[in-house]
Amino acid sequence: MTSSRWPGARTRKWSWSSSSSSALRTYKNFHGWLGRSEELAAVHARWAAGDVEGARRAVPLDVLDGLWISGSPEACREQIARFLHPAVTAINLYVAPSPELVRDPSLLAGVLGALRPGG
Repeated sequence: MTSSRWPGARTRKWSWSSSSSSALRTYKNFHGWLGRSEELAAVHARWAAGDVEGARRAVPLDVLDGLWISGSPEACREQIARFLHPAVTAINLYVAPSPELVRDPSLLAGVLGALRPGG
């Protein structure tokens, strides 16, 4: 959870090795299937040219918003609630390791508690 929309999204360092090219191809194909090929064309072009930093900066914020939940605990709960309907049988939350959680992993229980309904 973060207090503002995507703090650090433009500054986070990505570390991909050349061995991850098949994973990158998979994600590129998946986002193409989702209809995001044109929206992510600049990202893919920069990545193919070896400009990882440029590719990272070219990811549109609306794409990030579609992939990640961020904000206050209340905002995160509202975003999670959108997935709750009869066709969804399970929700798997990945809590990205924020600097605070890296420094003190015991904070994770509080984060998860704040995300549960009724927080």
